[in-house]
Amino acid sequence: MDILNCAISDEKALEHFKYVICKRCLKTLTNINKSHELSTKARAFIDGIYNPPTLTISAKRINIDTKITHSKFQITDFIFDQDNVIKKISTISNVENYALNYYSNKFKFERGLFAEGAPFLTLYGLFLWDITYTDIQNVFFTQYQIKPSDYYTSKFYFERENLIIDRFNVL
Repeated sequence: MDILNCAISDEKALEHFKYVICKRCLKTLTNINKSHELSTKARAFIDGIYNPPTLTISAKRINIDTKITHSKFQITDFIFDQDNVIKKISTISNVENYALNYYSNKFKFERGLFAEGAPFLTLYGLFLWDITYTDIQNVFFTQYQIKPSDYYTSKFYFERENLIIDRFNVL
């Protein structure tokens, strides 16, 4: 229990490590004592992750007529220059950089990560790689092909349905 308490109380531990430790703590305490002080501490930490405060960040969206489809946002700051005159500075960036800059300036975060769908795509790749590239008739025409030709079609699932269902049953 002392080790769990030390780990949960460690301010330098990264949030996702603390989350795993708290989950392990709750699992350990299930059989011992649900009203234990550590159980309350772990539950409070996990609830804080699942119910984060809502924060709305405002910026002006800019429409740029280019082939790039990403949204651009204009951030306007007012600062004092060397002569003590207020100066308006406008910066244009994408939404990801805008959010990272906002958090680093407002809350002094030292680092940030923009992952969007990366965790889900990684899990998909890990769990279904062999099924994606399984030998299905008429989907691979050349050795240089990077994905099956039915990849973005409904046929992809139906051709591999049994394999996919079996894999999810294993998980």
